[in-house]
Amino acid sequence: MGYSRWIEVNVDCICHNLQEIKQLVGTETKVLAVVKANAYGHGSVGVAKALAYGGVDAFAVTTIEEGRELREAGVALPILVFAPMLPDQCDDMKRWQLTPSIDCEEALLAWQAAAGGGFHLKIDTGMHRVGAFPEEGLALAKQSKELPDVQMTGVYSHLATAQQSDVTAAKKQIAIFQKLLADMKAEGIDYGLAHLANSAGLIKFPEARFDMVRAGTILYGQYPAETPHVLDLQDPWQAKGRLVEVKTVPAGGAIGYGGDYRCKKEELVGVIPYGYADGFNVLASTRPATIQSTFRDILKALAKAAGKYGTVYVRVNGKSVPVVGRIGMQLTSVSLTGVVAKAGDEVAVPLRRTTANVAIPRVFTGALAEQLHLNTVEERELG
Repeated sequence: MGYSRWIEVNVDCICHNLQEIKQLVGTETKVLAVVKANAYGHGSVGVAKALAYGGVDAFAVTTIEEGRELREAGVALPILVFAPMLPDQCDDMKRWQLTPSIDCEEALLAWQAAAGGGFHLKIDTGMHRVGAFPEEGLALAKQSKELPDVQMTGVYSHLATAQQSDVTAAKKQIAIFQKLLADMKAEGIDYGLAHLANSAGLIKFPEARFDMVRAGTILYGQYPAETPHVLDLQDPWQAKGRLVEVKTVPAGGAIGYGGDYRCKKEELVGVIPYGYADGFNVLASTRPATIQSTFRDILKALAKAAGKYGTVYVRVNGKSVPVVGRIGMQLTSVSLTGVVAKAGDEVAVPLRRTTANVAIPRVFTGALAEQLHLNTVEERELG
């Protein structure tokens, strides 16, 4: 089958990034690879198989469904599910041999009734999203120690601001977590693997590495904001497509929905099979965190209104060309002025990874992809 659009994922680069992380944290600290959200858009099955071969210690996902996909594909390493387990999910957790996150007594007792075995205790040290507060977590740890058929095999929390230059809040979270571990030891509680550091945290806070670190975005060649670039990260990602149409539009011709763009003169225009349904030019919209970020967003909006900001570019035959007209759902026009191009020519597309449509085939590249036979029809469908 000849694809009109695809995403190339070089798993050699991902495994190289894993080795960089392992070298940084040392042999005494385990590395858990976060492969939630389809491995940040890269294709969870292929990425997990490559990382397992590369020597990662465990995986983490957000949902049972994500864990099930990996198990059905033959991934055998431990898989932690981040979302707190609901009592009626015990059977599925056991069936797929997943490690649940538990943060309340109801879930703990349900897991014990199901003879579930190992679980990780999730602690809220300051992010205030999920997790038991430290005093509640200590009580749950004591309770689990007395219950048959359950075992706390890990305890963890999540740093909310590790990527920011102001480390005050992160340092406070680390201190809270350290105190909880000390309290557990004082109670004679074996908590298993303690883990707190995410991608930014494992770089910036050596004291937060504990027994295991959780590597997410840096595995995929990207640094969190305001994080020192101390690793030799390689980027595995490139979204590609082919021009599905090339035509000459006469002067005055309007392009796309609404006719927002009019050709001032005769213009060569191409069409790519990407649009907003694929995550093309989909940007996150959040409430500004500071006055400075509010001011920055206002300036961007003014610049965009003046036509000086916000133009999206793709690369055709090595040359950067702009999108013209509105981005459609799955088809978008680009100006080919000054480019020699024809239908079928390859296009490199800037596509945000976590919002990239899962239906776009992931094509795994690199020597390891060939060695592990990652480009089967089955895995393309899964990825």
